[in-house]
Amino acid sequence: MRNLFDQYSQPENQLSHALACCLNEDSRLRSRFVKWATGERLNGRFIKIVEQQVPGDEWEDQDDATGLPDVWLYTDDGWALLIESKVAAKAGASQLRKHQATAIRAKFEKPHILLLTPSPIRVELPSFVTHREWSELYELLRDRRLQSAWATRLSNYLEAIETRWSGKGYHMNGTLTRFDGFKVDDENPYNYREAKRLLRLAMEELKKRPDLKRLIDPASTGRGKITGTGGSSVWDFISLRGAHGHEFTRFPHLTLGVHRDLVGASVTIPNSVRRSIRGKLLGDNFDDFESVICSISSNFHKEFGKLPEGIPILYALQRHYKSQSSPGVEDARLWLDLRTAFRQRGSKVKAQPQWLRAIYDVMSQKRSNIQFGIGMEFRYGTAGLDKRIALDLIAQSWLCCRPLLDDVVRLTASFGRVSMHDRGDITESIRRMANLRRHTHTQLKLKLGRKWR
Repeated sequence: MRNLFDQYSQPENQLSHALACCLNEDSRLRSRFVKWATGERLNGRFIKIVEQQVPGDEWEDQDDATGLPDVWLYTDDGWALLIESKVAAKAGASQLRKHQATAIRAKFEKPHILLLTPSPIRVELPSFVTHREWSELYELLRDRRLQSAWATRLSNYLEAIETRWSGKGYHMNGTLTRFDGFKVDDENPYNYREAKRLLRLAMEELKKRPDLKRLIDPASTGRGKITGTGGSSVWDFISLRGAHGHEFTRFPHLTLGVHRDLVGASVTIPNSVRRSIRGKLLGDNFDDFESVICSISSNFHKEFGKLPEGIPILYALQRHYKSQSSPGVEDARLWLDLRTAFRQRGSKVKAQPQWLRAIYDVMSQKRSNIQFGIGMEFRYGTAGLDKRIALDLIAQSWLCCRPLLDDVVRLTASFGRVSMHDRGDITESIRRMANLRRHTHTQLKLKLGRKWR
């Protein structure tokens, strides 16, 4: 079903039209928006709104699209606020100066100009321009949703259109909304596209967290474009510090998955990881391995022991791929609730340490492509998972793994810019060049020898 605001095909026009409609219908929201955008209170002055045109019909250059703002708010006594909306296109100071010149020619001597973009901008803007991000406007609307039905409509539209663009693979540098929790229940069933939108928002904010700064590469691109349109789960990752620019399957990384029945945050040790990193996890024997896992399990218990829906997990997964682009086919999975490995006071999960021994035996005697992971799974209904503090649950899940991660990050950083695979390629190239030089030198000697004879 087509949305009420979908009157244009261009993304910028869709958003600016929705904004103009909602501001036009709700005078209180309009006044609050003006205060948010300019810092001014208009003290009851009536504000008029037009789209893609200059107030009045007498201006002769209305067909000059570069001089027309997306939305124009104004009063009859000469006050004006011009709104320029951007999504994928870059913001330019020259276009904003044209908007100012247009307003001045239309007898608005000191116009305000608001630039809305999905991400921070690096260009220097003229002093008469105020810059805001769409996500900041989204927060304003969410704060006003109880007082304004139109604020609710517009915030819901921003969520819907962001989900739609994500499903279509539309590239947008930044976001329209902000993460507000994983809301999945009987009234709001799991939706793949919505899960992908929330995953992207969560990962963008997690990369900026100060408590993760020493562990992660903030420039990590993760999976980039996630092109799927359906399914029961979607996941992404953040690279560890020191692994920048390398294939993520060769280094441990922090994984976040949004599934039909839960949200999982784990440290993933891929199959192709360096032997020295795998050795940090396994140690010299089972006692070393058990000691590391026990420290992590203890951290999980201290942090999440009062959350019955939070499950500390450990797994080993073997799979193969029919082709490079096909999804993995699971051959075997050994998954355990970490509370089975160590006795914990008050836990209803009975201890069975042999499960941990089984994981160790599989990992230490690896003969196939096996991925290892440790982390937390939060079932929907976990306290806080449907709010912004879900980001705290995810970050703390990763931080609880520091008995392993601290050593892994140091090892990863020590490898430098060239991975083991790259070094192998370089060594092979050097060997081939040396052989080529020896061959060329031999041929030259033979040729010169024949000439001298």
